[in-house]
Amino acid sequence: MVKKLIIKLLKSPYFWTGILLFSLVSVYSYHKEKQVEKDASLKIEKMVQSICISNISTFKTLLLHRTEQMKLIRDALRFSEKDLQQAIVFFAQEDSLIRNLTITDQNNNADYLIKPILNNASKCIRISIPTETGSLQNKTLTLDIPLHDLHREIAENKSFSYAYLTLSHNNIYIFHPDESKIGLPVEPKNQFNPATDKEKTITQVFSDYLSIPVDRYYERAEIGGEIWTFTANVPGISFTELVINTRNAFVYMALLAAAAFIVIFLLGILHWQKEFLKRQQVQEEKINLELKNEYQKQQALATELEQLKSGLNPHFLFNSLSSLKVLVSKQPDEAKNFAVALSNLYRYLLKQEKCNLISLHDELKFTEDYIYLQQIRFSNRINVKINIDENSLNKKVPPMALQLLVENCIKHTKMSGKQPLEIEIYTNSHYLIVKNNYNPPENIPLSGKGLENLIKRYSHLTVLSCTFHIKENEFVAEIPFL
Repeated sequence: MVKKLIIKLLKSPYFWTGILLFSLVSVYSYHKEKQVEKDASLKIEKMVQSICISNISTFKTLLLHRTEQMKLIRDALRFSEKDLQQAIVFFAQEDSLIRNLTITDQNNNADYLIKPILNNASKCIRISIPTETGSLQNKTLTLDIPLHDLHREIAENKSFSYAYLTLSHNNIYIFHPDESKIGLPVEPKNQFNPATDKEKTITQVFSDYLSIPVDRYYERAEIGGEIWTFTANVPGISFTELVINTRNAFVYMALLAAAAFIVIFLLGILHWQKEFLKRQQVQEEKINLELKNEYQKQQALATELEQLKSGLNPHFLFNSLSSLKVLVSKQPDEAKNFAVALSNLYRYLLKQEKCNLISLHDELKFTEDYIYLQQIRFSNRINVKINIDENSLNKKVPPMALQLLVENCIKHTKMSGKQPLEIEIYTNSHYLIVKNNYNPPENIPLSGKGLENLIKRYSHLTVLSCTFHIKENEFVAEIPFL
């Protein structure tokens, strides 16, 4: 039982349709997952860069703040040494390091100088500005900021967040969160190398200080006549986890949505199939009852069922779906045209179901769709030439009469690439004519039911008869207009 169910499922076009839909959803999910990962990475990189720039700017401001204080002291006084000492006492109330301000005889032409002092006696940053005028002309205001005081001030500053900074000068640490490294050489792997490192960009490295991967940002700046190298390091673990979690969540949601869609789709198909079989059974019982009661209606219904059987031939439908399956994978654009033609064909069957006659224009359009489907199936083995007089397009013929003649040509002709089936469709004033090269297949019995059914249908509609004959190695079929 289970084996039969599996075989039936594998033969069902709905099963393969579900597989195709699942594949499409999976491919789309993979594409969106990569896009989400890329977008998240770009946004995170911009955010990290913004954090690094903000922290480095705060660091620069901290270095330049005392330079501005020293300028205020210089510019606000008359430059007597007594006044200068009073000013130092005043500013020292807010900043105790100002007490280290001294006056020296050294003179420099720059607006201000900032440089590191690293020796056994002192480790500090020295800020120097010229006095320029007054009684202290040709003197220099000098402030030494001990590096351990700078380290404490930065550690207590709440403006620094989400990153740790380092400051170096000529590959010597001036500031590092690990105070023991201040004044020591920068490790070779942490040194900025213009040949390999890009300034003001984010790079992923491993931090010995935090023992985790970090996003590092380098910036070199000239301050006070010296080149300083700033680095900002942002822990990268949380951002990587964010990308991975976002990606996994999207994949799980996509897979669940795809699975739910396929289950609902298959349940709907099963329900539809069950209802269809039930309706079909009721309809068959009704038809059988009518057949038993009325013999004449039985003859009419037999003719109609033969007509529908010709149009709804399951082999034709199976072959068409097989061709469509191949086109979907190899020629998707042609597959769309194929599907439209197939739907037009079955729409026509429903439309003409209760019609005894139909215009040649509509019948020709239906037959062209049928020919197109067969040409896709048989490739270059069928050639069709149509030469219909426009005045004949409004004339009437039985529904599917022309299609039946074309189908008869295909069924009863042996064809190949070298010897294709040649069909010609044309009209005269009273007849629609279809002829083809006569090349019947060997060892295949010819039932003739299709042509016999067409003759019977005409006998109920007119006294004019259909003719079928072989002439000059061509099979010629002529049916009258009604």
